[in-house]
Amino acid sequence: MPDAFHCPYCDAEDDRLGLHGHLVDEHGERLQTDVADDFESILFTLPCPECDEQSFSKEIKRPKGDADRVVDLYRDEIGMIAFDQLLYHLEDEHGY
Repeated sequence: MPDAFHCPYCDAEDDRLGLHGHLVDEHGERLQTDVADDFESILFTLPCPECDEQSFSKEIKRPKGDADRVVDLYRDEIGMIAFDQLLYHLEDEHGY
């Protein structure tokens, strides 16, 4: 694991934890969340500057059918999860 990570959206550089905080604080507006029509899943999408399709998506299942309420209550936590998953994606798929 590298000592320094480069922000995929700007020139910032920090260790993994510091970059994670930077992404949430400085680039949180890039996160898009959608709730499925059945309210059983949340889809978050972030642009990936390395992928041809220019987006990185993951789905969070909510079997209780309360995804809309969860998005409202836990928006910051979902952002932290989303950017953490983006960092894993960048490491695994693009060699960051």
